[in-house]
Amino acid sequence: MNITTITVGWSETCSLPEYCNVKPSLTLTAQIGEDEDAQATTNALLAEVKKVVHEQVDEALETVGCAPKYYEGPRYRVVYDGLGALMLVIPTEVNVERRSCREMIAATFSLAGAERYAKRRLPPEGVMLTVDDPAQAAMLVGQPVGEGARDMDIDDVDEVDDDADDDAEF
Repeated sequence: MNITTITVGWSETCSLPEYCNVKPSLTLTAQIGEDEDAQATTNALLAEVKKVVHEQVDEALETVGCAPKYYEGPRYRVVYDGLGALMLVIPTEVNVERRSCREMIAATFSLAGAERYAKRRLPPEGVMLTVDDPAQAAMLVGQPVGEGARDMDIDDVDEVDDDADDDAEF
């Protein structure tokens, strides 16, 4: 038997809050030559369609404020200044226990998901800041960052010691 065309599809239903569902699906077709391995091509196509569908499921979950189901990378949370004028996207390992900085939602996100979530809720005059370094994020939310660290208010961002880390980027 000579296989010349392979078609692979993947579909998944994911429940969202408020009794809603999302059902992303994808089908890919590939032409293969006589010397190509049909099973290897099938496996590669299946892995690709599953990856894309899983990304779509995760994006739908993050859009409604839920944690992604398949994402395995670093997680982030969205915190704000109490008024919503300043939103921070910070790593989940940073504790937020201050009254001047509140957690936007209990869910944790991928970096892109947290930024999308914050941008949708940011007022037009608001500012969003992404800080992926846990030590810098801890300084912004007023948590101690090791021995000799000083407590900072969110309003003190301009007062960060420039000599502490010349390569730091905010």
